[in-house]
Amino acid sequence: MKIRLSRTPALAAILLVAFVAVWLLQTHQRRANAAITREPAADAEHPRIVSLVPAVTETLYMLGLGKNLVGRSDYCDFPEVVTNLPALGSLASVNVEAIARLKPDFVLLSDAQAQTKLHQALEKLRINHIGVPANSLEQIFQSVWDLGQRFDATGNAELWLEHVNAVIAKAKEQAPTTAPRVLICAGRDPASLERLYISGRGNFYEGIVKIAGGANAYDGPLPFPMVSLEGVLKMNPDIIVDIIVGEAARDGVEKALVQWSGLSTVNAVKTGDVHILTEAWAVRPGPRIDLLVTSLSDCVREWSEGHDR
Repeated sequence: MKIRLSRTPALAAILLVAFVAVWLLQTHQRRANAAITREPAADAEHPRIVSLVPAVTETLYMLGLGKNLVGRSDYCDFPEVVTNLPALGSLASVNVEAIARLKPDFVLLSDAQAQTKLHQALEKLRINHIGVPANSLEQIFQSVWDLGQRFDATGNAELWLEHVNAVIAKAKEQAPTTAPRVLICAGRDPASLERLYISGRGNFYEGIVKIAGGANAYDGPLPFPMVSLEGVLKMNPDIIVDIIVGEAARDGVEKALVQWSGLSTVNAVKTGDVHILTEAWAVRPGPRIDLLVTSLSDCVREWSEGHDR
C-alpha cells in the first residue's frame, strides 16, 4: 500500500510514497544511515527551534536541522549531542519562562501538548508553536514531510522515505501467509502483569504489525486499552511483545520473561514467542521507527518458521 503525502501545489507533481518507518541517526545505527543525511543548502534560513518531543528532536537531526535546536525536553537524549542543550521540562511540566528566554522562532510540541495549557501559555507570549501528530504511521510520515517542508529540508525527508520504503518492502516480503495474533504491551508496572496498557486500534504499533504480516490480538475500539491478565488469557495471542524502557529495563528482561511464563496456557508462552524490547526507539514514533518495523517483522518471521515446522 502506498500513501500520498500532501504537498504545496508547486510540488504536487511528485508523489511521495511510503508506508514509512525510520531513519537511523548517527553512531548507534551507522550501518543504515552513514551517507544518507545531507545538510540543507548553505544559504537556507535557520530558525531557532525548541523541541519538547524526543521523536521530533530525532526527526530534526535526521533532517539535518540539529544545529537549529536551542532547547529540548528532559527526555530528549538521542542523538547524544542533544543533551548539551538546555532541558526545559517534560510533558505538561514545562518551564515556559526558560523557553521564552531562548527566543525561539518555533516550539515543537506533541499533538497532545498542543491541546493543553502549554499551548495557552505560549500563545500568550506570542511564541510560535506547532503540534506534531504521531499517533498512526500515516501521521508520522506526514509529520516528517511537513517538518521537511517547513524548514527547507525536503531533500533529506525524501532520502529518509526511500530508506524506510526498503525496510518496509523487506518486512512485507517475509510476511507469513497465516497471520499470527500479536499482543504488544506498551506500558505497565514492571513488578506486575495485573494492569497492561496494550496496543489497540489505529496506532502505529498496529500499523507495523500489519506490515509484518500479523494481526492485532485486541479487536476493540480503543487506541491503548488497559487490560487485565484475564483479558490476555481471553485474547490468547500467538506472539507477545513486552516493551520495557528506562530504569525498569536495566534488570527487567529476565524478570519479565519469568512473569510471562506464568501464563502457561497462552499460545505465545507455550511456543516461546514472548519478546522483550528495552530500547527507547520502541516507544518513540519518529525516525528510528524502522528499527521497530524490523524487530516486529523478525518476531513474526520467527513465529512463522516455528509454526511451519
